[in-house]
Amino acid sequence: MSGTPSLPSQAELPALVAELRSELAAVRAELAAARAEIAQLGAENARLRVENAELKRRLGMNSKNSSKPPSGDGLAEPVSLRKPSGRGPGKPKGGAGGAAAGGGLDVVKVHAPAVCGGCAGYLASAEVVPVERRQVFDLPDIRLRVTEHRLEHRRRGCGTVTTPTGAAAPAQYGPGIKSLAVYLLNRQHLPYERCAELLAEVLGAEVATSTLLEWAGQCAKAVVAHTEAVRAQLIACDVVGCDETGTRIAGRTCWVHTARTRSLTLYLVHAKRGVAAFEAMGVLPHLGGIAVRDGWKPCKTYTGAGHALCNAHHLRELPAVAENAPKDQPEIWAADLAKAAGIRGCQGPSAAGRTPRASFPAPVRWRERNRQDSARHPQPAVNLRQ
Repeated sequence: MSGTPSLPSQAELPALVAELRSELAAVRAELAAARAEIAQLGAENARLRVENAELKRRLGMNSKNSSKPPSGDGLAEPVSLRKPSGRGPGKPKGGAGGAAAGGGLDVVKVHAPAVCGGCAGYLASAEVVPVERRQVFDLPDIRLRVTEHRLEHRRRGCGTVTTPTGAAAPAQYGPGIKSLAVYLLNRQHLPYERCAELLAEVLGAEVATSTLLEWAGQCAKAVVAHTEAVRAQLIACDVVGCDETGTRIAGRTCWVHTARTRSLTLYLVHAKRGVAAFEAMGVLPHLGGIAVRDGWKPCKTYTGAGHALCNAHHLRELPAVAENAPKDQPEIWAADLAKAAGIRGCQGPSAAGRTPRASFPAPVRWRERNRQDSARHPQPAVNLRQ
């Protein structure tokens, strides 16, 4: 029949079979290479997905959901973790006013009208009806007070002249202005030039910046014994909060380290953030209680102390766990715990001097939540002493 292909002869069959086997082997090799490439692309795609998710997580980090400081939020409006209290600004209605009691008044000025607003008659002998009291709180005139110290040198019949102790120099500044300058420098963080400018403009005291530096050194020497006493008391405490924050000094990044309780605070400025600064501060290496801190790994060097993560960091990082969870696998426990803990645990001392405790979920409810999520996130045993 025309158009029907002719069948190979018996002599051509071996060559044809060999050719087909060769083509089959080539196809199998191409298929294996394609499968390997698909597997490689799948692994690369999975890696890129993980990397993309991590980059998105980092881009979404701010001071609300991570340990980043508010200064790292850029020009965005700062976000506070505090929940609205429902109270409006200012003094509550019906609350006591701010007027001083009669014994606390410095000056009393009487304002009396001279002429009647109705008949234009003189009011010098008119009856005084209710007196309305209004008080103005203001600063007194601020100026330096100069005290002259006259040192009398006295001599008895033996011929010895005895000199009294008193002011050490013919003209000098006293402890009041020195204390104010050190306070402005160290508590209000005024630069030395601006502190000198303030003293000159407000008090009329022309103080050189080198003199301010000398006063700061004198104060530091005067509180050495106090600093050592605070350090010793902190080491003996059951719970101590430890933290550090960066600052710029003479164009270099340095670190302000703190160790504190409700009644004790110790500061140290150091060029290093880690172990070298901890050793210089001398609290964490000798602490036998619990150090409440952030996740800075060098803190784990000291195993003699117990370690607890600061609840303020939990309250910032729990929202990040909920925000970054896959949509099909929401981390409900993180949102529940963040909502239950609220913000009360890091608002600082209340008016009565007590620090409010965070309101964590009831143990039974928390254990049930932990049981539900343990299958998804198995946790290793944690030793607080490590």
